[in-house]
Amino acid sequence: EPQRIELKGCLKPQTVRRVLSRFTNMARYCYEKELPRNPNLAGKVTAEFVVGPTGSVMQSKIQSTTLQNSNVESCLLRTVDRMKFPPCQGGGNAYVTYPWIFKSSVN
Repeated sequence: EPQRIELKGCLKPQTVRRVLSRFTNMARYCYEKELPRNPNLAGKVTAEFVVGPTGSVMQSKIQSTTLQNSNVESCLLRTVDRMKFPPCQGGGNAYVTYPWIFKSSVN
């Protein structure tokens, strides 16, 4: 079940979703590499980012987290910063808020 994307600006939700889905494994890796240290790690991390007119991410931050794990969170921001979106028609920015929900498949 896809997470709810909040979106303002020039990109379409399905476009944003498509790019985010390409990075699902990377985001999952951010979480899974912390699991050995903390097997009960679970929660929701919401990132907020700005996509510039060229499609590159110009700013990103963690808006909220119930995971409370700075390693996972900074890894997720590095993942977001690598994302490349289609350029906006006629310039302008897009403002995206996206939640990742992480649960261990073990327990």
